[in-house]
Amino acid sequence: MDSQQRKKILAAHFAGINPDELTTDFEVFVHGMRQAKRYEQLKQWWEEMDALRVLRHTEQVMKYKSEVNKFLTNPLDLLSQQKDTIIFKDKPIGKTYSYYRTVLPQEIQIRVAYDTLIERFMTFLQHEKCAIRLSENQLTVTLFIPKINFQLENEWQQFIQFAYSEEELYKSFTLFVNSMKLTNRGFGYVHFPSVTEAMKLWQAAFYIATLKERVIRYPDNYRKAKTDEERESAFKSNREELKQLLDGLRTELRTNELNFDKAVRLSRRFNRTGSSQFSYGTVKPRSKKGKIEDKIIEILEEPVSHLNCPLALVDEIAQNHIHVAGDTIKNRCYSCGRHLPPKSETCYFKGKLEANRFVFSDPSQRLQSGSGQAQPSICLNCLVVAFGCPIKLAGGAIIVRLVPQTDEENQQILPEKYLQMLTLGELNLIAGRYLLINCREFVRERGGATPVSEKIGQVQYTLWRVARTLPSGTLEKMDLTLFAGESEIPLPTRHLVWLSYLQDSFSPRLIVNGKDNMRLCQAIRLIQKDEVIAAIYTLATAESTEVTPIYDWSYSEKRSLEELREKYCTLLERSSKGDKIMAKQAAFSYDVAALTGLTYAYCDYVRRVLEKSEPRDTVQREVKKLIEKVVNASFFNYEAADVLPRTRATMFRNDDNYFCYDRAKQLLKETLKLELSGREGQNEKGQEQLAVYFDDILNAYAELSQKYNKTEQRKLFYQLKLNLHAKFAPLFNQKGD
Repeated sequence: MDSQQRKKILAAHFAGINPDELTTDFEVFVHGMRQAKRYEQLKQWWEEMDALRVLRHTEQVMKYKSEVNKFLTNPLDLLSQQKDTIIFKDKPIGKTYSYYRTVLPQEIQIRVAYDTLIERFMTFLQHEKCAIRLSENQLTVTLFIPKINFQLENEWQQFIQFAYSEEELYKSFTLFVNSMKLTNRGFGYVHFPSVTEAMKLWQAAFYIATLKERVIRYPDNYRKAKTDEERESAFKSNREELKQLLDGLRTELRTNELNFDKAVRLSRRFNRTGSSQFSYGTVKPRSKKGKIEDKIIEILEEPVSHLNCPLALVDEIAQNHIHVAGDTIKNRCYSCGRHLPPKSETCYFKGKLEANRFVFSDPSQRLQSGSGQAQPSICLNCLVVAFGCPIKLAGGAIIVRLVPQTDEENQQILPEKYLQMLTLGELNLIAGRYLLINCREFVRERGGATPVSEKIGQVQYTLWRVARTLPSGTLEKMDLTLFAGESEIPLPTRHLVWLSYLQDSFSPRLIVNGKDNMRLCQAIRLIQKDEVIAAIYTLATAESTEVTPIYDWSYSEKRSLEELREKYCTLLERSSKGDKIMAKQAAFSYDVAALTGLTYAYCDYVRRVLEKSEPRDTVQREVKKLIEKVVNASFFNYEAADVLPRTRATMFRNDDNYFCYDRAKQLLKETLKLELSGREGQNEKGQEQLAVYFDDILNAYAELSQKYNKTEQRKLFYQLKLNLHAKFAPLFNQKGD
């Protein structure tokens, strides 16, 4: 056990104890975690375990017992391990369990379904058993569970009763089918093995809601009604026909009348989108030679199935998981590769053991060595798992996975905590660490409305939606992956953070006059190329219909833009990780910021001097002329000297300039080796200030010209121009007198 695992084990151990029984060891442990600056991490672990009583007791300990006896033994040193049993103070307190995943599907949609179910099971164990994950990867997970009486199968069955309960299925199934169409034309009959009574009821309710739609709103007398009176009359007539149909079904289900009434009640929770998922040409009532009513009866009369746990102890790895390569092997599930059960064991199930839209994004597959496309065989387990997951690659939806990063102190930030605070309208649906992003913005095209994600690009749209929704502080601690079709596309953390700051600063509109915002699209693609300064300039010079104009900015927006300049440099530096090219780009960005701080002092001095006596047009023109001269230090000084009464300017450390100020100061002090003590001070407002001279400009340019070649110097001065233009955008965006 390493130090972090010991801390997790003790945290789980104390979480499972009644607070009245906690001893001095607990107090020593809590104070030790606080002294090691891990108290917030400890609180997070207990919050995950729902150990509220322990948390309250901890607050009391921290409040009334600020110190503990330094001579008491550290509880971490009292832990030991014998095989899989954990010993604390010579007594067993629990066991470690190493499980491996028995199912690793390759098709993205069903893989997400299994990932989500296992993640929910881990959360369930945290709440119910105070379990804690000691280590984890894509194949295995090692848990510590306090106390000894833990049986995986028993806990799994309890979890299934919870995960496939009425309320949980409403969140995972009903909200999903109510939110989007899986296909434009609908799909045929689907039927899933029910592992709980609630699952049977929701499946029957799905068909009952469809039956209502077919009987009430689909007949010609309703669809072709020309007046409101005709439509109201048709509605009443059709509703009476539906009542007779439902009464007939209740009579056929004499032994299941109670379940049928519950299903009818649940059917009211499906909206028009949910009740229109099935194909109108295929899924019909009996009166139209369909079998909706028969499906309802089949589902309600079917016995409850069993769902196998997709985890097993590492010591019990099965030897029969290896089989012949190829996807046309008979008696194997196309999704998970397990043996299909014999028909004698599945005769109770009246549905088809084959792929459908809930299992795969495209259920028709061209199998290897096959003669054509087919819907491959799927086992009972995969059908059940697919039903309970709301994340589907359908209708232009976008799937994003969030994985917490581990920081330098081995601490993690959990995405679930932030996802739970998001609304359905913003990210549509959430499952574990997956987001289902549904594009609801459309642009006008000749052929009609087109989702803006298709117009600007799925990756670009995803970057923008995620960056606009999650705070930059959260994004900075996450690794995100986009699932596009069957491809996994990493979304660099730095790009998301930079875009989040752009959103905070400019509040750009994605749609402008029915078309995509070209300036925003250009800025997103510049961010993808790590050209943040150009992206800032692009939005800073945009029209007021496209972004919030800079002269309307508040204090927080001005501060946010300077924070973006800082994050541009720091995240490039952090992302380099041995990449010499990116490390050089990070150093380059710091130099751009330093020169910006120096030259901005003179440009702003020119602006302040001219505003006292000249009209705004003249001020704008002269500042622009000075910015254009930054390619040459002598030309820049000469142009500034033509306006200014002296050669000295003052840099001020404002909220919208603090980073460039700090970098310029560092350039003067550490690179040029200047003594700055006589130049520094504070003005009457308490702002830090630093005097700079024309010679500082000349010396800084000379130093950087030795560092960069001609091509790099041209790029440096171009970036400098863009930075200064963006800083003076409030002046340039105003109309002249």
